[in-house]
Amino acid sequence: MGNEISLEANLQFAKYDELQAKAEELRADIDDCDEREYELSKLGEIFESRDHSLEVKHRKLLAEAESAAKKLDVLMCDVQASASLIKQIEQVTLTKSEPKPQESLMLIVQEGHELRLALEETTHFHQLSEVCENAEIYECASANSALAARSQLLDKMLEDNASPQRMFRLNKEQQLLVGNQIARLLMSRLRSWERVDSLISGKIRLGELVGLESISLKELSEVFTNNTKSLPRA
Repeated sequence: MGNEISLEANLQFAKYDELQAKAEELRADIDDCDEREYELSKLGEIFESRDHSLEVKHRKLLAEAESAAKKLDVLMCDVQASASLIKQIEQVTLTKSEPKPQESLMLIVQEGHELRLALEETTHFHQLSEVCENAEIYECASANSALAARSQLLDKMLEDNASPQRMFRLNKEQQLLVGNQIARLLMSRLRSWERVDSLISGKIRLGELVGLESISLKELSEVFTNNTKSLPRA
């Protein structure tokens, strides 16, 4: 749930940032019009090309940006709340038993077990994949915000590497299963999300991977075949 909320917050921030950028660009256009109108008025000329719809569009963008900011504020509060719950979970899980075991809570009972809960910065593809991976495991998890975006990134990677396979040809269930399997394959070979992200972004190609990192187009095709043969097509 924390990953889903974090993804929603990132998407909302991108939307807010885009609206702000458009509003600033439009404000610059309005200022240019004002300046030209002022210069012409000093010369006794009439500025006839003013587009009054610019002000209307600018006010609309500001209103949309304000609405996006409010939604972002709510999501950031949710992010903080989920982080607090994660911290509480960590503390409860690692609680040591007291003299009265029946009144104590200890989820890890064997010595030598290790649990690590952490919040960390990650790549966009990693975050999308985490949300999609959770959706395959947990009934309460949802990949609605991540699935299409991840499929687009995978299709771009497949196209860059001359693979005939495409995610967009699959239905949502197939995209989830195939995408998760591809992400696991990439991670098992490349060993770090930074390397995976370099492949997804096109900084490196499959043909450049050698040795233990090597991934063939045949292997990718097998992922599609093995995960779609028993599922209906979209």
